[in-house]
Amino acid sequence: MADFSVAEGAELWHFRIFCSRISTPTPILFCFGISEYYRPIPELDEWLRRRIRMCYWKQWRWPRTKISHLLALGVSLKTAIQHGVSSKSYWHMARTPAMQQALNNDWLQGQGVPNIKQLWCKAQGYSS
Repeated sequence: MADFSVAEGAELWHFRIFCSRISTPTPILFCFGISEYYRPIPELDEWLRRRIRMCYWKQWRWPRTKISHLLALGVSLKTAIQHGVSSKSYWHMARTPAMQQALNNDWLQGQGVPNIKQLWCKAQGYSS
C-alpha cells in the first residue's frame, strides 16, 4: 500500500492507517459491536465499500484525473468521459456501474479493505 499525504485524501489515508492496525477480525468487530444478528452486516459491508469508492472519486478531484484513472481500471472511453465530467455528488457517483466495475470488490480487497461479512462469519465460528 502506498502512503498518502493528507492533501491527497485525508479520509483514505486515515482509513488505511485504521486497516493497517487490524490484524485479527475482532478489533474491527468490537468497533461496531459483535452481534449474533446477521441482517445489518451485509448493509454495513456495502456501505463501507461505497464510502471507499466515494473517497477515491473525491481524491481524484479533476475530470481529467477521473477519466484517466477510470480508463486505467478498465472502463470504456465513452463511459469514463461521461462519468468523469458528471456534476453529480461523490456519494451518487460511488454507486454507478462504472465505479463498481473499476473499483470492484476484488480490487478493494487488494487495497486492504476488509470484508465485514467474512470477518463476522469468522468471529461467529462459521466456516467461510
